[in-house]
Amino acid sequence: MDAVINTVGQLFGALFDGMMVPMQALSLGWSLAIISTLMGAVMLVVFKYTGDPELLFTSIKRMQAYMMEMRLYDREPKLVFKAMGKLFWWNFKSIMSLLGPMLWVTVPMLLMFFQMEHYYGMRPVEPGESVVVTVKFGSPDDIDGPVTLEAGDGVEVETGVVLSTRRSMASWRIKGLEEGEHTLTVRVGDTATEKSFNVGTERVRVSKRRARGGPDAFVYPIEPRLDAGPISWIDIRYPTTDTPWLGTSMHWLLWLVIVSLVGALLVRWAVNLWRPNTL
Repeated sequence: MDAVINTVGQLFGALFDGMMVPMQALSLGWSLAIISTLMGAVMLVVFKYTGDPELLFTSIKRMQAYMMEMRLYDREPKLVFKAMGKLFWWNFKSIMSLLGPMLWVTVPMLLMFFQMEHYYGMRPVEPGESVVVTVKFGSPDDIDGPVTLEAGDGVEVETGVVLSTRRSMASWRIKGLEEGEHTLTVRVGDTATEKSFNVGTERVRVSKRRARGGPDAFVYPIEPRLDAGPISWIDIRYPTTDTPWLGTSMHWLLWLVIVSLVGALLVRWAVNLWRPNTL
């Protein structure tokens, strides 16, 4: 199952990379705005063909009516409780009207969000900047032999290993020297495990963690999963960052929620203006 999740994640990574090719000349904010608008439009179409807009509209109107009834008859407990029961019922029906579209879009959107987090939510290490690399072992018994970290000419390992047998973890501080994608090699006895490391000033999609499986295979799907061995995951603490757009800097997920909602409304208005009652 982990292999399937990781493969699907890498397919979404290729899809994301393909989407970014025509937007290389745009700023982070504008590329995020375009992707958010596309996502809003996709969700609008999915809701149109898998949801029940009429039931949702009716549910909202009924809930508004019963809320007004509760306020009008606030001194009549029997009527208030009756209206409250109907309010809960129509609230349940509104949720059911959204359940179909949610099932269709939740998993694909989550996989795309994980790809976007590694592009918009964090950045590569700049030349001269230091970060921490952490390795998690399956158990203390897996630390069988010396634990070392090797890097090429473009990366400097600044510290020796800080090993915690109790937590089954090892850490180093490394410094990026030359721009590019480098390879780190963690050796545990005779076993060698590699991890990518990005250095540069241009924004690229970075891989924060390479893992063996489990939930990490879903959350960190960019690199191939680790083979069976002593290491559960290798993590690089890349710097986090917000996305600037229109003179304001916010977390990319806030931008996505706002722009996708506004974009979906604009797409719906434009399409219905062109062909009435399409969306």
